[in-house]
Amino acid sequence: MSDSSHNDDLGQFSVEHRVRRLGTHKAPEPPPRPKRLIVRDLVLLGGVLLVALLLVPFGDVPNADYPEARALADRVDAAYRSVWGGDVSIEAAATAEGLLVYDFPAGEGTISVITHDQPTAAGTCYGLRLGGGFGSEAVRFLPTEGCVPQSRWAFDAVGGWDDVLGTERETSVWFVPALILLVGLGVALVTDITIKLLPRRGG
Repeated sequence: MSDSSHNDDLGQFSVEHRVRRLGTHKAPEPPPRPKRLIVRDLVLLGGVLLVALLLVPFGDVPNADYPEARALADRVDAAYRSVWGGDVSIEAAATAEGLLVYDFPAGEGTISVITHDQPTAAGTCYGLRLGGGFGSEAVRFLPTEGCVPQSRWAFDAVGGWDDVLGTERETSVWFVPALILLVGLGVALVTDITIKLLPRRGG
C-alpha cells in the first residue's frame, strides 16, 4: 500500500472521529424564556396570597384566661361598690365576695389590695388597689403562695380592667412569624417579577 493511500485513511479516520466526538456532545439547553419565568413567579405569588388568606381566620384564638378573669373582676368590682357606698368596710365587702384584702403602709395612710385567694387556671392573679392617692386601679401579678401581693408596687400590669384583663381573643403565637415569612416571600417575588420586566440593555 502506498503512503498516499495510508495518509488518506488516516485523514478519513480523523474526520469521522471528529464527527463522532461532535455527535456525543449535546447542545446546551436554552435558558428559560423570561415570560415563562414571570408566569412561574406569578403562580408562586398567587400561592403565597392564597395561603395568607387561609391563615387569617386562624390568626387569633380565644383567650383561655379571660372568662375566669372577667368573673373575678366582677366580684372585685362588686366589693368595691359596697365600700364606695359607705355601707361596709373593705374587709367585710371582700369577705362577702369570697375575696381577701392586703394592706400596705403608705406614708400616713394605707394602700389596700382586694384580690382572690388562688390564681386562675392560667396562673395569674388579679385585684384592685385602693388608697394612697391613686383612687382605684386594677392590677395583675404573678402568684406567690397563692395570690399574695409582695408589695404595693409589685404588679405586672396596672390600669383599667381592659388593660389588665386583656381581650377575649388573642393572637396565636405562630401567626406573626408566619405572616412575616409570607410577606417576605411576596416581596421577593414581586421584586423578581419587576426585574424581569425591566428592559434589557445591550444584546
